Amino acid sequence: MKTTKKYPVWGVLMLCSLFFLAGCNSDGKLRESLTEYVNDMKHQYFPSGKFVFDENVTDMNFGKITIEMLSGLRDEGLITYTVLENQGSIYAVDVNITEEGLKYAKKVDENLYSVSLHTEKIDKILEKEFNEDTGIGLCHYSTVYDEVTPFGKIIMGIKSGDVCNEKTNKTVKKIDGVWQAEWPSWKEQKKEK
Repeated sequence: MKTTKKYPVWGVLMLCSLFFLAGCNSDGKLRESLTEYVNDMKHQYFPSGKFVFDENVTDMNFGKITIEMLSGLRDEGLITYTVLENQGSIYAVDVNITEEGLKYAKKVDENLYSVSLHTEKIDKILEKEFNEDTGIGLCHYSTVYDEVTPFGKIIMGIKSGDVCNEKTNKTVKKIDGVWQAEWPSWKEQKKEK
C-alpha cells in the first residue's frame, strides 16, 4: 500500500487563503476609508413662509418645486401648506415646517431652512491603479444613496440603495502599508476609542 504526503497541498491552500485574506483586508480598509470620505449628509435649501414659484422653472437654490412635491412632503407630515393663489403653473403658497420636519431641517434665515437629504456609501470598487514606488494611486468606485431622509425621498425621488454615482474616482495613498483615502481635511477626524 502506497501512502502520499498531503502536507504540500495543505501548505499551498494555506498560503492562498492568507493572500486572499490579506487582499480582502486591504480592500476592506480601502472601502472603509472611501466610505468615510463620501459619507457626509447632503443638504438643500428649502423655503418656508409665503413665496411664489413656477412649476416649469428650476430654482438655482431650491431645485424644482411643484404642488405634487409639496403634497408629498405634507403627506409625510414634514410641512403644511396653503395655496394662496394659482395662475396656471405659477403658485403663491404659504409653507410651514412641522415638528416632524424640523428633525431634518435647520433654520438658516427667517424663511429659509437647510434640509437633510441623504448620505452615500461605497457600492463597488471598480478599478484600482496603485503606484508602489510613489505610494499614490487612483481608485474608481460607485456609490449608492444611504440614510435617505423623508425630504430626500420626496424632493429627489430616491431611496436607500439607489445608485448615486456609477463611476467616480479618488486619489488614494499607502498609509501604514495599507491603501486608503486620506482623511478629508474638511471633516473632523474620529476620536480613537
